[in-house]
Amino acid sequence: MEIRRYRGRGVPSPRALPLTLATVLALAIMVAIFWFSAQSAAVSSDLSASFARRLFLFFRPSLASYTAEQWQALLLATGLYIRKAAHFTEFFALGVSLRLWFAALGEPRRALLPAWLLATLYAATDELHQMFVDGRGPALLDVAIDSLGALCGAALVALCISRRKR
Repeated sequence: MEIRRYRGRGVPSPRALPLTLATVLALAIMVAIFWFSAQSAAVSSDLSASFARRLFLFFRPSLASYTAEQWQALLLATGLYIRKAAHFTEFFALGVSLRLWFAALGEPRRALLPAWLLATLYAATDELHQMFVDGRGPALLDVAIDSLGALCGAALVALCISRRKR
């Protein structure tokens, strides 16, 4: 944290708070991604199914009358898409937080590429981490989806920053 002297006391610089918040946010998202990846395939599938069921019921309450077999068929048909959307969303959030972090370091116009590259590197290490988790394994498609999510998140922040300056 950058400290300036002000009347004999240490006062944080105006950039210190945004940098601290962006750092905490990025680390929290990385920990959450690691935690999700550390779950076994069975636990991960159950979590995806539970989330999907809540999502479906939120948008279509009439699905509450579905039988167990109908739910199983629906979740089987949509499970892959739900999991891939989760990958995209997690890394979208990471792209946003890393873009904010690099911007808080003082290079707001040049922060898109480093934020995207760092998020993509994290996505690759996340997939390698899954090699050691029961029932899971690395997938190049997941790295691509994660990378695209990070790029979209970082680009959105870049767009918001450029519009704010106008």
